[in-house]
Amino acid sequence: MKKICLYLTGLFLSVFLLTSCLEGSNVREEIGYGLLDWGGSNGMTPVLKSSMGFFSGSSVISLFNNGAMDIGGCYVYYFRIDYDQPENAASIVDLNGYQTVTILDYGELSKYNVSSYLYDITQLLPSEMPLVKACNGLDYVLGYLFISHTVNHPEDWKLTWEMSYDYASLMTPMEGNGNRYYDLYLRARVQTPGEKTSKVETQYTNVYYMGDFLSLAASNERSKLGGSYSESSSQFTVRFNYISELDEEMNTMTWKNDEVSFYVAEFLND
Repeated sequence: MKKICLYLTGLFLSVFLLTSCLEGSNVREEIGYGLLDWGGSNGMTPVLKSSMGFFSGSSVISLFNNGAMDIGGCYVYYFRIDYDQPENAASIVDLNGYQTVTILDYGELSKYNVSSYLYDITQLLPSEMPLVKACNGLDYVLGYLFISHTVNHPEDWKLTWEMSYDYASLMTPMEGNGNRYYDLYLRARVQTPGEKTSKVETQYTNVYYMGDFLSLAASNERSKLGGSYSESSSQFTVRFNYISELDEEMNTMTWKNDEVSFYVAEFLND
């Protein structure tokens, strides 16, 4: 499995979909986040599916054939697209079902499921780590939420992540300030402590399957809005709750949250 190189790590800190134009040409170099899936006109071409569009080409196919990328894998990738290429003419894109790109670098992202069983939020988990921020930015692709987190720890430590929610609370969300809040709880634990002790702010981009949670929240919000629901403007608010401070000896913690609003209509299944 290829690791994200240092160059890409610097670019990916908390910025999603960075774009640059190569001066004097119709070529762009961009960062994308996507899921490798079957696609194309025959349904048998490996295609990177993202919120920016569907991408493939010889470099994507080669990475798949070499075993560097797998169907179902989630990736962050730095790519070049030449809009003057015949393959990127609108008629050919429609025929192929994707735009043709060249992958310049990439990294595979860790995927996690979201549990509908909420861990006890009054008790610390073994080897729990506080977070600096739960959500620096996000992107959504085919049921998967790509989220950037920040943690302060020694750079050679490795963490594992857990996202959970309480199903009953999802259907009866907290209300306040004229909003309903759909709560998720993000927690990090030390999987492998390293030898270093000096802490640095470290950025993680993880992927969570949240299609079920978001569709349930959207459906519930539409039901609660009733006649005031608007397909074009109604939103619901998700709170990503996280521990910002903890005391292991006293088993005490301070919870904070980052709020993100989503359009209800985007996650309805009907």
